[in-house]
Amino acid sequence: MCVYPSYILRPKLVINWTEEDSHETCISRLGLDDSSNHIRKFLRAEGKGNEFHIDEESDNLPSWYSDHEQEYREKCASIFKKINPIHKNIVALDAEYEAKRAPLNAEYKAKRDTLYAEYKAKRDTLDAEYEAKRAPLYAEYKAKRAPLYAEYEAKRAPLYAEYEAKRDTLDAEYEAKRAPLDAEYKAKCAPLIKKFSRIDGYVPTAPQNKAAR
Repeated sequence: MCVYPSYILRPKLVINWTEEDSHETCISRLGLDDSSNHIRKFLRAEGKGNEFHIDEESDNLPSWYSDHEQEYREKCASIFKKINPIHKNIVALDAEYEAKRAPLNAEYKAKRDTLYAEYKAKRDTLDAEYEAKRAPLYAEYKAKRAPLYAEYEAKRAPLYAEYEAKRDTLDAEYEAKRAPLDAEYKAKCAPLIKKFSRIDGYVPTAPQNKAAR
């Protein structure tokens, strides 16, 4: 599992990173080719301040890194010093958002489960009634089953329609409450991400940097 910040080191002291704790996110945004271990065009690294290590399976590191290891370490430490306060704010926003979203989800699920349980209880009663009528008529099954099932379906259909209507209303209520939370979260994150973009090496979500391939 990656640790924040997750750096991508490239030749000529180029260091890239994102707001996520994922090397793969950065690699994807940059459009880098990760198919060869023989000619390393980039390295994964992790580090907070003076804590720094290369996150690769092979110990055979390219000369563009090994000849300048201390410079890479110092530059990563400098980047961490700049981005850490911003990252802490985003972590706090994530926790605040999740705290507000979690009870909405729980309330929504509880109401939806209750609606389904009510529908199921009524449907089960109808099923039992239907089965009780059907069993002794089995010998005349072909002749009598059709109108009996129609009676059952006529009773079940409005029950299910009622359940669906209530469920759809509940879905809409949940979405109406969730949407402004999402918007608030994104609005608060936006200026923080903008601060990231002013720091050397940050890779934004889009458009991908195709020139880096």
